[in-house]
Amino acid sequence: MPAAKTKKAKVSADSLKHEYIRYYCRHGQSPASVFAFCDDQGLTEGEFYDFYTSFEQIETEVWKSAFDSAFEQVQNDEALKELSVRDRFLTFSFAWVELLKQHRSFYQLNFKNQWSPLPGSTLKSLRGHVKSAFQTWVIEGSSNGEIERRFKMSDHYDEALWILLLFITGFWVKDESAGFEKSDAAIEKSVNLAFDLLSKGSVDSALDLGKFLFQNYR
Repeated sequence: MPAAKTKKAKVSADSLKHEYIRYYCRHGQSPASVFAFCDDQGLTEGEFYDFYTSFEQIETEVWKSAFDSAFEQVQNDEALKELSVRDRFLTFSFAWVELLKQHRSFYQLNFKNQWSPLPGSTLKSLRGHVKSAFQTWVIEGSSNGEIERRFKMSDHYDEALWILLLFITGFWVKDESAGFEKSDAAIEKSVNLAFDLLSKGSVDSALDLGKFLFQNYR
């Protein structure tokens, strides 16, 4: 009979993250405790704490990994560097929801659980990470004239883009249209409105998005 594999050889940050996502999707919430989770997995608590300090840390890592993948996909693509910041953000937004599809059940459940009625600790931890990345685009857009510099308000443009990302994510987790086609429309309309507001024109985009939301979410 072949020797059993040691538990230590099988445990990694990725394996724990994978099993946590499976548990969360099956039960709709986090395990009752680290002990309960480890007991289900045949692990010791010590093995868990070798990689993570809490379930919240795992959840934040799952969100951050998706964000980094989508952001770097756009940021590191030489063909996209000639595009405007608006178009790169639009490309990023489509890449974002495409990546979320890989574990839609988790993101859908976790986003809903985190929003009750304000963002919970996981989304708050994600916020600083996202704003720091978006700030690079704000600086670039402000330098080339694409984004209007406004007294005091300019300091909060990264926050505005974070709120935009929350809107896109929130719309997507509720979207049940074929191929998430309504999310695609919401992304295009909301991103165009946001960058119109950051520049000099906004009325047409605001009316277009308002009409779309009224028709689909009455």
